[in-house]
Amino acid sequence: MVNERLTARAHLLLMEKAAGLPDLTPFVEVPRLTPEELARAPEGEPSAVVRERVLAARERMKARQGKLNSEPLGHALRQHTALSAASEALLQAATRRLALTARTLENLVRIAAR
Repeated sequence: MVNERLTARAHLLLMEKAAGLPDLTPFVEVPRLTPEELARAPEGEPSAVVRERVLAARERMKARQGKLNSEPLGHALRQHTALSAASEALLQAATRRLALTARTLENLVRIAAR
């Protein structure tokens, strides 16, 4: 799944560069923490707590649409990821301008659904 996401993003970046478009990826600079700040950092949630939250979210998703976001394909994917008119127009313009393949387009919709 992660490789698929990285592949879609890498493909989009390559297509943007080939088309002479600027990279529109949001970039947030985060300063590096000092060792002292790292030592004072509060302890995060235990993995078991995070796991339970993730499993509960997956179950809600399955109850809502009958399957996980990674499972629907084609029309089923689009039924569960209703895009706004502006988003749909942007996606269509990007598809034309960047000559996106059907697979890349589907991957972008799948990523947007998350």
